[in-house]
Amino acid sequence: MVSPVTKKTLENVNFDVDKGLVDIFERKYQKSNELRDDAGITAVVNEFADKIFANIHSYAVLHELDPIALANVSQEFLTASLTLTNGSLHGMSNINRTKDVEITYRSAARECEIYFPIRLSKLQFTYDYHMIILLIGPQGVITGKINNFEMDVKLHFDFKTYHAKVLEVSTKNSGHVDLYFDGNGILDLVVDILSEFVTTILHPLIALVIEGNIKDVANLVVNVVNEAIDNTLFPNSSTLLIL
Repeated sequence: MVSPVTKKTLENVNFDVDKGLVDIFERKYQKSNELRDDAGITAVVNEFADKIFANIHSYAVLHELDPIALANVSQEFLTASLTLTNGSLHGMSNINRTKDVEITYRSAARECEIYFPIRLSKLQFTYDYHMIILLIGPQGVITGKINNFEMDVKLHFDFKTYHAKVLEVSTKNSGHVDLYFDGNGILDLVVDILSEFVTTILHPLIALVIEGNIKDVANLVVNVVNEAIDNTLFPNSSTLLIL
């Protein structure tokens, strides 16, 4: 039976958001947008995005949020059984952009959207495996390197309410897995079964876990930003720290 994969999410992430900076941004683009239609204007904000990605990586390392533990997996075949234990997923905090990060502002609606095309560039998972086949029990370690896992993340900010929300988090490309085996009693048949299982079952499950964790982080960041803005609008609230 394939077990669910464990997810670890960020906690106690704090930002300092200055409402004045938001107002400056709005006035700057409001003037530029007066000469345009409601399709809005789009600006490239790569430097801003790169700083966010660097902060996420630093925070994850500091708070031991990378690697993520993966749940045990067991599967029965016609002539064999497979158990995977001590699984871990590395590289969730290594985020970079695949192309320009864009922010689009629409003055009529007083809203903006930020589009993050991201790649998780150093994803790798490991499992201890134990297989029973042909009355033998080969065991060892399986390592999978996931190449070019790409996602689209879109955030929305409403200048009327000074609140943000997540519009979209979706997997664009779940990548390709390169597998490496280490252990005793490895036969071609064992490699074939493990490879087929990882490709058809484990990789899609891990892809869902990756997307789920990115969704958790995106929603958490939005919630923290909203809370920070509320604290700015209502000064009696406690001060928040920069990530």
